[in-house]
Amino acid sequence: MRAVLEHSAQEHGTYEIRLVFTDEDQGLPAVPNTFWWTLTDAKTPAAVINHREEVPVTPAAEVRVLLSGDDLATFEGLARELRVFTYGGTYTDTSGPNTPFRGQIALWVDNLVAEV
Repeated sequence: MRAVLEHSAQEHGTYEIRLVFTDEDQGLPAVPNTFWWTLTDAKTPAAVINHREEVPVTPAAEVRVLLSGDDLATFEGLARELRVFTYGGTYTDTSGPNTPFRGQIALWVDNLVAEV
């Protein structure tokens, strides 16, 4: 089950997604070995938005991803559209140095010119 973010993004605006990584045993900040993200349309998961597929990010204990412009475009003329931010990477734990992780976050994009 994916989390749905509480605050909507505005069409063609700017929206920050912040991810914080912690060691599940000690609760301390943890830096993944690798990190990437993909942005898709919720209705058509294969529809990548603005060529944002497996975008690599420099790993850190806190990662901030800014979505803006065409990342937050709307296409269907609806009052709002749902996007899915999928992320993943690898980390080191007792299983080894390249344990994979993956998650999803959904966010609404409000269409500022749609007739409601």
